[in-house]
Amino acid sequence: MGNGSIKVYLITKVFDLLGLIVKASTVIAIAYFVHLTMIEWSGLSTQADIAVDLKFLKPQESSYGLPWVVSFISICWALVERKLRQSKTAQMSSHQVKLEKKIDPHRQSSGLTQAGNTHPEDKKL
Repeated sequence: MGNGSIKVYLITKVFDLLGLIVKASTVIAIAYFVHLTMIEWSGLSTQADIAVDLKFLKPQESSYGLPWVVSFISICWALVERKLRQSKTAQMSSHQVKLEKKIDPHRQSSGLTQAGNTHPEDKKL
């Protein structure tokens, strides 16, 4: 080990130590500021009342029908989204199967349907 490599080693260790000191100082400073904040807040209480007025969403006579309408629309939207997701999965799965067979011709299927659903035989368990 030459004289130059010892200097480089010492400089490296000094900078590693400085980095450790900076990290430790940061943690100590954060803990100190949190401590000061807790001292300031101790014994104090804050109350906040937040209200949202949604009167414009319900009919004047009765709001009985609104939840049913919203539920019906949400269910219809979810069913359409599910069908779209399954059709997209079916489109992409055939391409993926081709690529996987190209990489490993002996690869076996996981048993999922093309749409990505559980194999009907597995549902019986």
